[in-house]
Amino acid sequence: MYYLYKKAKAKKRARIATVQKDTSNPEPERNEAHEKASGTITRDQAAEEGIGHKKEPSQRTLEEAKFKKHNARVYRWKLVAGLFLPYFIASTDVTIIATALPFIASHFNQIEQLNWIVTAFTITSTSFIPVWGQLADVFGRHAVLQSVMVIMMIGAALAAGAQAWAMLLFGRALMGVAAAGMLNIIKVVLADKVSLKENATNNTVFSLVGGISFGVGPVIGGYLTASNWRWCFILNIPVAACAMLAIFILLRHDLVGPSPCDVPGGRFNRFLYKLSTVDFGGLTLFITAVTLIILGTTWGGATYPWNSAAVITPLTLGTLAFLTFFLYEHLLPPPTSSPTTSRAKNP
Repeated sequence: MYYLYKKAKAKKRARIATVQKDTSNPEPERNEAHEKASGTITRDQAAEEGIGHKKEPSQRTLEEAKFKKHNARVYRWKLVAGLFLPYFIASTDVTIIATALPFIASHFNQIEQLNWIVTAFTITSTSFIPVWGQLADVFGRHAVLQSVMVIMMIGAALAAGAQAWAMLLFGRALMGVAAAGMLNIIKVVLADKVSLKENATNNTVFSLVGGISFGVGPVIGGYLTASNWRWCFILNIPVAACAMLAIFILLRHDLVGPSPCDVPGGRFNRFLYKLSTVDFGGLTLFITAVTLIILGTTWGGATYPWNSAAVITPLTLGTLAFLTFFLYEHLLPPPTSSPTTSRAKNP
């Protein structure tokens, strides 16, 4: 009995001590809003209330992301398959005739003018870059890219079948015009409809293609020259035809189309209106400036001394043409709105 009495008295003493402790240190009232704001909410409470946990993406969101990634990958491979041949031609034409230059010049008895085979291509491939950029914006990527391929085939045919020195240089100049369009429009197409990350990936792929093309160009040219130097130009014709077919099949629906224009009077009037939006004044000044500067640097030290009038004159005129071009573009008024835009603003 005494043992049971002592045990009951100890339990009562412990109960009284617990009540006194709770009374002296009362638990503060829980403020859930304050706990959420201050971050003092416990981990278990956060797990119960869903605080601090990201919402898991739904199955539909995952499928949409996967579908977009798949479409981006397919579009990239279509670009590679459709634009590989044009880029290869434009890059190879720079170096493919390196080993054939002496044979070509000796065939026409123009050894002293040998550098003009390269200069004719360089002038047009440099000066016509902005021309194709504007035309691609106005008339659409696909139409202009196909036109460039046609010009390449015409220039290659003239150079391959040239019976005179002037005909050869004219064909090389046309090939330079086409090469400028290919390289420019391909860079534009790679940047269309893609993010900056995908654009960087696309440009990396084609930079690799360009590097390989520059490297294998002299090898291909040397092999073809062993048979006949004209094959260096004939090769471009079937390759350009295959490129046109690949672009038509793979990319004609994916490339950016022409700028919108709703001019009454038929297709010819719309064509004339679009043509009037091209900056012919600026393009003429740019082509003139680039041509004069390249001529001066080509003649200097090779054909004429650097201090001769034949070198100083084109360099000076080219510099003035560049300054005039910059001033002209600065003073050029902003483009007027098209009829479609005007009707949309004033219905």
